[in-house]
Amino acid sequence: MKQIILKIPALVFLLLMFTPLILFYLDVSLGSMDIILKTRFLPILVSAIWSLSLIDYMAGESKSDQYVMLSKILILCQVIIELLIPFISEGNLLYEWIFLIEILGFLLILLSAIFITSIVKKVFYARTIWFLFLEVWVTVVGIFTLTPDVQNWEKGDKT
Repeated sequence: MKQIILKIPALVFLLLMFTPLILFYLDVSLGSMDIILKTRFLPILVSAIWSLSLIDYMAGESKSDQYVMLSKILILCQVIIELLIPFISEGNLLYEWIFLIEILGFLLILLSAIFITSIVKKVFYARTIWFLFLEVWVTVVGIFTLTPDVQNWEKGDKT
């Protein structure tokens, strides 16, 4: 899984994150693929894959397993919640709880960002914590700034 962040350029991650917006803006119809590409599915999945890849790489570099499994579980729970929310209709029993479910998803994102920041901080110790947190919490910022740094770190002398 850690090879994903090393092999895929940041631009590809960014294009995948913004594919729904691009397709909507260009008014492209893809038939049955519209539900996947024009909704929140693709950005959520790309964000989760990027985050899991980042966690695996950083855990391997720091040789520490602290918060790794917990972060992965939080990300997977968040993905499940975020992908199921569009399917909660008015007739569903969970409809009355949808606001609380959204808040739970947000809290999972926040909590996983805190744990991932502590994992990344063990490798990129010279970066400030607030900027690392911003990079991890706002995935687009992390893809734009952290992915090239991870790739350069792997190519460099790792000091």
